[in-house]
Amino acid sequence: MRGANSDGIGVDFSFRWIPEKSDEGQIYLSLAYHVLPNVQLGGDYRPLSDDFGVLATWRAIPETDRRPAVIFGTANDDFGDTNSQSVYGTVSKALPEWRGVRASPYTGVVYIWELEDVELLGGLHLRYRNTSALVQYSGTDTHLTLSHSFRQHTFSFVWFAFDQPGLAYSLSF
Repeated sequence: MRGANSDGIGVDFSFRWIPEKSDEGQIYLSLAYHVLPNVQLGGDYRPLSDDFGVLATWRAIPETDRRPAVIFGTANDDFGDTNSQSVYGTVSKALPEWRGVRASPYTGVVYIWELEDVELLGGLHLRYRNTSALVQYSGTDTHLTLSHSFRQHTFSFVWFAFDQPGLAYSLSF
């Protein structure tokens, strides 16, 4: 749950463009507001297909030095060639820093409405200063995102399903 200011309240805007995807996934915009430090509510819009989705995230158990975070949420996303609302639960834990690199693995389950299917999900986030890499399995595909942050801006290269390259940008304030 990025974007939150020192009070835990803030806004996240994101834009993703993957030119080889269908109209449902080619252009993706989202806007979310941290209504509480551990609760984020918002929506997404796919202008080429005129589809709206809901997103919500609840960090039910915040991470500590000894305990992983437990997060529940819902989002509209791409699962292979299917665009669907999903409900998920994850457990994540930042590992001790090593030579300036912080690794944060996560795992969980996702229910994909359109596929009527429950799948395992997981990934690994690696961060070195303002640069990061995220390898994630969404329940149907594995993706790679390489990002660089500058103040509240994040610029990313996205490799959807290791097959379709794209770009993303996010702004947190």
